[in-house]
Amino acid sequence: MKTLLKVLCVVGMYSFTLQAIRPLVFFKGVDIKRRLIQLIENEKEHIKVAMYMFTDKDIAKKLIEARKRGVRIEAVVDSSTMNSSHSVADKLRDKSISVMQCKTRAFYSSMHMKCWMFQSTRLNDKYSYQPSIYSGSCNCTYNGAYRNKEMMILCFGKGVFDKCAKNFKELKQESVYIPKK
Repeated sequence: MKTLLKVLCVVGMYSFTLQAIRPLVFFKGVDIKRRLIQLIENEKEHIKVAMYMFTDKDIAKKLIEARKRGVRIEAVVDSSTMNSSHSVADKLRDKSISVMQCKTRAFYSSMHMKCWMFQSTRLNDKYSYQPSIYSGSCNCTYNGAYRNKEMMILCFGKGVFDKCAKNFKELKQESVYIPKK
């Protein structure tokens, strides 16, 4: 059990040891998507997302609903999302959701993160509201939810959240806002 509590978790470019946090791991894309929707629906304050490819209309709809509830939402996406004909970036932007495109330094590099940061969410009524991170291999795409072999880890706690939020702040400094059309 002690080994489980010292799981090495990699989010973005930061590594850290989790202590006293029980991460939950999901492997099926449909379960990953269901859990993500649940986290978005239960968020009360602020969602930050860094996503390589974002084309899932269901997730976009849930983010728009959260925005209407007063949840602040910030998204940083890779240029691959902006160049995709299936991108939901315009839809999010049109509903007053902050969308930024990461400007990578070299033509061969990309912002390849798949990380959700929830300021104050919970899984269900049995859990208290707390900061959480949902990160792994799954893009917000049809293939991510229904075709690919994926994995996401859900970690709760202020320590892990603060480290990821610091990385997100740095990521935003390397990004540009995408204006409304």
